Amino acid sequence: MVDQMTSEERFKALLKGEDLDRVPVIPFHFGHVGVVNGLSIADIYENAELSFHAQSRAAEMYGYERLNAYGYAAFGAWEFGGEVKLPRGEGEAPTVLKHAVTTAEEALALTLPDDIMAVGSMPIAWEFSKLQAEHGYPVTLQAVGPLDMAAGVMGVENVMVFMAECPEALHHVCRVVTDFVLQSCDIWAKEFGGENLMPFCGYAVESNMLISPNHFEAFALPYIKEVVEKINEVGAPNTYLHICADQIKNLPLYAQAPWPKKSIFTFGIEMSATTVAEHFPDHVICAPIDPLLMYQGTPDEVLAQGKERIEEGKGVIPGFALAPGCDIPAYSAPVNVYQMVKAAKLYGAY
Repeated sequence: MVDQMTSEERFKALLKGEDLDRVPVIPFHFGHVGVVNGLSIADIYENAELSFHAQSRAAEMYGYERLNAYGYAAFGAWEFGGEVKLPRGEGEAPTVLKHAVTTAEEALALTLPDDIMAVGSMPIAWEFSKLQAEHGYPVTLQAVGPLDMAAGVMGVENVMVFMAECPEALHHVCRVVTDFVLQSCDIWAKEFGGENLMPFCGYAVESNMLISPNHFEAFALPYIKEVVEKINEVGAPNTYLHICADQIKNLPLYAQAPWPKKSIFTFGIEMSATTVAEHFPDHVICAPIDPLLMYQGTPDEVLAQGKERIEEGKGVIPGFALAPGCDIPAYSAPVNVYQMVKAAKLYGAY
């Protein structure tokens, strides 16, 4: 179980397509970082310095590849004037108490904030990125999907209703939130250099459990393509994606976007690594470990699933890694999170 490479060496080699000592493990957890560091979960979302150093300590403790990042799942809610509650004594992640938009008329009237860097979580994300740059890590920023941000602005229910009854209102919101992301990319690239960026692109509301591929093609894909083209324009060498839940039918559509080579694809347990790799053969494909298993399962069950995932992808997928299938539940047993790394050490050697 002795590694032959450091975490930083392994991660850099993974992104370059070079030889590795073992299968890498890519983290995806926020609230859990706060728990294992003895912080409130709110600290991870509202204090850039505490969050950054807590993530570094968690990476050292668990032994996975260090990828410190900042963000929250309801991105767009706080930034466009909604009310967001940060979890302190209870809860897992920021909760939207009040959306900025509730009617089609309000949706059609939505505009960009005068200064996008002054709203919501943006000042915290900016301070976090400064720490990433200072320590030589990839600089992340949230470049999440149009329907995800639209859901932050007006709620998933309104996204679904407007898609059917007032598509022009939904398109308008998607246009505005996409412009928000495009501006963010330009601002981050100017400050940190595009070559140092790794935008995070999250897609949950785009799931086929909610919408059809036809709806995805009409309401999500055009805006996603714009953002990916901007990512290429500013020179970001990689992106870090999470395609949530069952989106098998959307994969051929995602493949139409010009993703930077060796982008990192994480995804839900509803999809297999080999299926995703068929559509993205030149990228890093992260086989998913079930987050619910890490929360409710035993250490042996997590280790067994890690072994199963490794046997599926190692030697078959050129850029292969393990990752949680979504954000690890905050109160998962630390030993279960470690079992994901242990599986890579026991069964993932090349």
